[in-house]
Amino acid sequence: NGYEASKWRAEAQALASPLRPEIVRLAIVAGEEGTGAIARPGALHAALRWYRRGLLPMVPGRPESPVDLISTDLVARFLARLLVSPAEPGAIYHLSAGPATARLDALLALAADRCRVSDARWARGQFTPPVIATRATFAAFRASVRASGDALFNEVLASADSFLPVLLHPKRPATARAERCW
Repeated sequence: NGYEASKWRAEAQALASPLRPEIVRLAIVAGEEGTGAIARPGALHAALRWYRRGLLPMVPGRPESPVDLISTDLVARFLARLLVSPAEPGAIYHLSAGPATARLDALLALAADRCRVSDARWARGQFTPPVIATRATFAAFRASVRASGDALFNEVLASADSFLPVLLHPKRPATARAERCW
C-alpha cells in the first residue's frame, strides 16, 4: 500500500546516505501489554471500530493470513536493547511476533468473542464476524459500495482500504537479526 511504499522509499534513501542507520521495521503495534492502552491509534484500530459497529461485512485475505501484532512494551524493550548493542550500520531489524503471529480467522473470532461479551447487539446475534473474502470477491464488494453512493459505507471502505488489502499479501518477516540482538 502507499504507506508501506513511502516507508520503503525513505529507508532506501537513509541507507544510501553516509549515515548508514540501523532500521527497525515494526509489525503492527497494537497497544500496551498490561492495560491495552493505545497511545496512537492506527489503521488496525479503525478497522476494529468498524468491526464492532457491524460495518465490516467482509475482509480480504485467507483464514491463515498472518496478522502480526506486537506491543508498545516490546518495541520499547527492543529499542533499549538495540541502543546498548554493538552498532551494525545499515542493518535492518524486523520486530515481529514471529511464530506467535495471529491468524486472521483466529483474530476475527477473538474480536467477535470480546464483542459478544461487551455489546448486546453482538450477544443477540445482530452482528456477526465478517466473511474472509478472496481478492475478486472483495473487489466486487468494493465496486458495489462505491456504486451505492452510501456515505457511511464509502467511509468504512476508505478506512478499511488503508489496511485490509495487505492481508492478501501475507508476510513472514525475517526476524533472525532482531532475535540475535535480543
